[in-house]
Amino acid sequence: MHESVGKASNRGADNCYSAEARLKKLGRGVLVPLLVAVAYVAAAKLGFTLAFTTKQVTAVWPPTGIALAALLFWGYRVWPGIWLGAFASNALSSEPLWTAAAIATGNTLAPVFGNFLLQRFGGFENALERVRDVLLLALFGSAIAMTVSATNGVAELALARIVPWRDFLSVWWVWWTGDAMGVLFVTPLLLTWIGTRQKGSSEGGRLELAALAATLLAASSISFLTNFPLRFSVYPFIVWTALRFRQREMTAAIAIICGLAIWATSHGLGPWASGSLDSRLIQLDSWMSVLAITGLVLGAITAERRTARLDLQEMLTQTKRSAVTLQAAFLPERLPQRPGLRCDVLYIAAEREALIGGDWYDAFELPDGRIAFSIGDVTGHGLDAAVTAARLRRSIFAAAHDTADPADILTKADDVLGSRHEAPATALVAILSRDLSTLRYASAGHPPPIVAAPHAAARLLAHGGFPFGIGIPIASETHVVALDPDAAILFYTDGLTEFKRDIVRTERAVLQAVTRLVEDPHVDRPALFIQRTVMGSQRPADDTVLLVIQLGAGLQKSWTYDSRDPLGAHALRREITHFIRSLAPNEDDLFRTELIIGEALANTVEHAPGSVNVDIDWTDAYPVVTVSDSGPGLSHFVATLPADALNENGRGLFLIASLARDVQIEAKSGMGTRMRIVLPTKRAVDA
Repeated sequence: MHESVGKASNRGADNCYSAEARLKKLGRGVLVPLLVAVAYVAAAKLGFTLAFTTKQVTAVWPPTGIALAALLFWGYRVWPGIWLGAFASNALSSEPLWTAAAIATGNTLAPVFGNFLLQRFGGFENALERVRDVLLLALFGSAIAMTVSATNGVAELALARIVPWRDFLSVWWVWWTGDAMGVLFVTPLLLTWIGTRQKGSSEGGRLELAALAATLLAASSISFLTNFPLRFSVYPFIVWTALRFRQREMTAAIAIICGLAIWATSHGLGPWASGSLDSRLIQLDSWMSVLAITGLVLGAITAERRTARLDLQEMLTQTKRSAVTLQAAFLPERLPQRPGLRCDVLYIAAEREALIGGDWYDAFELPDGRIAFSIGDVTGHGLDAAVTAARLRRSIFAAAHDTADPADILTKADDVLGSRHEAPATALVAILSRDLSTLRYASAGHPPPIVAAPHAAARLLAHGGFPFGIGIPIASETHVVALDPDAAILFYTDGLTEFKRDIVRTERAVLQAVTRLVEDPHVDRPALFIQRTVMGSQRPADDTVLLVIQLGAGLQKSWTYDSRDPLGAHALRREITHFIRSLAPNEDDLFRTELIIGEALANTVEHAPGSVNVDIDWTDAYPVVTVSDSGPGLSHFVATLPADALNENGRGLFLIASLARDVQIEAKSGMGTRMRIVLPTKRAVDA
């Protein structure tokens, strides 16, 4: 029972909804044609003001443009509104009702026929941003379709004895010209401003548009309101509009020029001031038709170029995204890090290249503790280059696990690739010994590494080998380089040295940057430091990879905090402990070390309010922590428990002295205290 009632209620709701939808549809079906009819009559009144010889015929007839635009917007369902507007317009011009009805039929069939031709044979698009659409509108919608209304209309006027049969051709010409010009001027204006959302934005801004409008009005006024023969002075503004703006602005510019020209001609001004009004308007029509078609075609050409550029950019963006995704999938997620070794990398995409190139890098630990690095550059850009780079990188990775010699690794990679890669490619393989004292590398035509040390300026290592894929053996040779304990090594692709097309000068800048890097071991991002030192804010013309290896780096840290902030001291304690834990994960040592650090920081919070510096140097086996404050200074250091069991003073210092390997304190009254503590945690050193 309840289910039946529910179904009945649902059916009732559906019926109400359907009735409402039908009512809205009916309203649109009636309202839109009525609006078209009203617009048709209003435009007809304007058109009849330009009639002279025959008051029913004018050389400019805007209603045809409205009719065709309405059909292109809403389809054939608006034809009753067109017929009604045409009938009312002709009936008001003192014609017999049957003549007005017959002419209205022809005036309706003409735009309907034009719409049919545009949709059936042209695949017409209302935006008018294709040259073919402009030409189709001029040919089918204007020239061919309007022969129907002109032929029917003049024949009906002749049958009604309003126009003599002997004047059929001359009147037909005026009628056809008026209808055709109405389509050329009014239809594009309505299509671009009412019914079409144009994608993107124009190159010209609002200020430029205002300047264009002002100068266009000035030039049009001089051309048509004076007797100067300057009818072609408006063409530069048409070109300006086409190059810098969209079809909306173009149709508006054409409407302004033609509207002013029609008004001036009808009042006996401008270049077409002599002769009858019909003959003057027909001369003006021929000039305006050339202007309109020229402007619309130029605007469509610019729009097509703009669309092609946007499509190309979208395609290149998609391809770049695919290449980036592929490249990221094959590049290492992380670089090897160990005590005394820091690796840093920077990949820079080219500024002027739309596609990701074939630059790549890799770094991985081998089973015996050595660390292998590879870097290379495949000629070209896009997916093919990224795929080739990925295949070469994987081949080197596999070969490095089979042989210890870098030259043999490159040879095996070349054998694996064979003829499957057409683009030439350079590559370099380097292997760092387990104790970080020796670098062995081999090159296949790749730029040589750069090595620097604190007491040795940066230098280029030896070149070697030929690139892959040029038809000859790579002839790679292994080079052995002894490394200083604090050396820095730079591997890079040629985008770094060629970004200014001056290789010699740029190489000098790179060498200076690497030298400065080893002089300042506290640089956070070594690769970024070198890139900014060499390139500044400029981007390279080619993709660039910088892979920096620093020895002895990462073993020195510095912090500064305000001892008046207990929370800051607590956070610093956690950060120092985390740093120590990353290098020496022995829990027993870490517990004692954390106690020492906590007591040292607590001592500054209690006795040395102000700025405190904490430094850790772990270049030796045991870390050395130096705490420097700006407090009043310790008068003495006693590493014993206080005699009074309830006295807290001195317990922290006693604990530090008991757990640390060594403690040294330098203090000056009023000048602060410097406490140097050798922690008991030993760094794990790979030997």
